[in-house]
Amino acid sequence: MRVVDAVWEQRNLGVTCYEISVAGNETLEDIKSAYEMLEEKEYMVVKIASTNYSAVRYFQEKGYVFVETAITMIHHMKDFPLDNKLKKLCEQCSWSIMDESDLEELDQQIDKGIFKTDRVYLDPAFTKEQAAYRYKMWVQDVLAAKKDLFKVVYQGESIGFFCEPLAGVYDGYEGLGMGLCVQYAGLQNSVLKGKRTATTHIS
Repeated sequence: MRVVDAVWEQRNLGVTCYEISVAGNETLEDIKSAYEMLEEKEYMVVKIASTNYSAVRYFQEKGYVFVETAITMIHHMKDFPLDNKLKKLCEQCSWSIMDESDLEELDQQIDKGIFKTDRVYLDPAFTKEQAAYRYKMWVQDVLAAKKDLFKVVYQGESIGFFCEPLAGVYDGYEGLGMGLCVQYAGLQNSVLKGKRTATTHIS
């Protein structure tokens, strides 16, 4: 069991936090032993591999409730298998580094709730404003690290953004296939940078 003292959540959410990760092959005995040694924080997050059902039951009995499914995907950059219709859609999209006005638009989009499947957004213990502020702080971290944020444009309109490690589809463009365009743009950008793999996390 891996335990991270998520000190950044003190800034983001105003709470102390542990992020606990449980692998699929960990035994219940080992999980119990490690967990019982932890001091309690204000916000306790447990991420459990879907194959470790005994761990799911254990933490449910401890009072934890399910709030989010998180999927990690890795692309090895060998090809982009798209049918002609999707390929045509994606190839109509372009991407470029954000300027100040683009960053302001991203800030507004976050306020609109574009990350509505996020665990903090869904958790009744927090407000939607707190959830938005948390993402805004992540954007500031990206800028502070001198990493680029990219906007994705389709037919002259900004439809989303990507960077390391975030991506999102803007309000009004969900459910239209634009999420694929954003991911495609991000992958293509990774290819141009000479990367061999790309990893993304979806909630």
